[in-house]
Amino acid sequence: MKRTWYYQATAAEGPFSQTEMEHLIANGIIDGFTNVRATTGGPWMPAKDTNAFHTAFSAASCPAKGDGSISSASASLFM
Repeated sequence: MKRTWYYQATAAEGPFSQTEMEHLIANGIIDGFTNVRATTGGPWMPAKDTNAFHTAFSAASCPAKGDGSISSASASLFM
């Protein structure tokens, strides 16, 4: 069974798949301090403290090397 996740801003939202959560992180909807928990239970905790999202936060904070252009997903963070 694939693990799904909830996140909590002002009210719990979800469930979302791992991929959907990674997109929410990449688009700045979820930051490292947003509380998340797996649908399998467990406590709410900051997303940055979960093993599941370390890669997503690393990717979101480190722009890809390339031609210096900004992707549309990255550009939306600055608007």
